[in-house]
Amino acid sequence: MLPVLERNSPSLVLTLSSVARTGMPMVATYSACKAFVLTLSKAAAREARADNRQIDILAVVPSEVQSQMNPVALMPGTPSSRRYAQAIFDRAPRAVSLGRLEMAPWWLHAVQIAVLECLPEWVSQKLMLQFLEKGAATAAASRKAQ
Repeated sequence: MLPVLERNSPSLVLTLSSVARTGMPMVATYSACKAFVLTLSKAAAREARADNRQIDILAVVPSEVQSQMNPVALMPGTPSSRRYAQAIFDRAPRAVSLGRLEMAPWWLHAVQIAVLECLPEWVSQKLMLQFLEKGAATAAASRKAQ
């Protein structure tokens, strides 16, 4: 894939990680996969830079997005999948021009990530558990209503 991208350079590869990359309880495998995506993206981006390739690789790190898979928004300000996709395309060029390897294009997600990374572990874990439990209860109620 890299040779094709290089022939058509400059190129941009977007990968999709998640706020779960921080290591969320009750979704350990999902968290590990999303952390892997982020780490692989960063490593590949650094390799491309070291080889002077004109290929940018940017990991997108969302939190909650309302979609077909997640139809119930848990928090005010949760974007729809279409609004989130537009935010990615609107903000990716700036993130690349600044040399960033990851971005959270929705402002609320960026705040959530920053807060989680600054809090003591026991507080972060409590907040993550509350979020996941509320999400499970909301999804169950939504399925029941159908």
